[in-house]
Amino acid sequence: LIRLALVLALLAVACGDDDASTADPALVASLRQRITENQTESGGPDMTDAEVDCFARGIIDVFSAARITAGIDLEFDAFMGTATQAERRLVVDTMLTCVDLAPSLAEDLGAGSGISADSASCLADVMLASDAFRDATAEALVSSADPFDDPALIAELLPSMLECITAEELAELGNG
Repeated sequence: LIRLALVLALLAVACGDDDASTADPALVASLRQRITENQTESGGPDMTDAEVDCFARGIIDVFSAARITAGIDLEFDAFMGTATQAERRLVVDTMLTCVDLAPSLAEDLGAGSGISADSASCLADVMLASDAFRDATAEALVSSADPFDDPALIAELLPSMLECITAEELAELGNG
């Protein structure tokens, strides 16, 4: 569920410094249209027009206008397959800088889990701040395996995550 939510969010959102972008307005408009279509189809988080515009400009800043133009007809996951790990990570970092995904992730984490809204919010913040989690999110854009099932990722996140959950909530996890 977390993987799906983040991948869908990445399909729908990312953001760059729209004041500094010198991107071609026609290319930005084309990307805005594709992003809006993907957002509608994917069921990703609601985005404002400013966030959609920011995504288009941010993607151009990460990949360049020439590369975007060459891949404009590719599906998002196919295009991301042409990106390096560093570029995919830039997309993740850019998105998390511009769009506050913590509330929707916290809602997903808390739904039916038996943990409080405060604990779910803390968990979301820990995950989104983690370099390992961001790297796994970037990998999820192209991997057929679920990078969130990696024991090393879980081991890195677990100590911080345990600080978010009360003893009562921890005792109830897995009893549902």
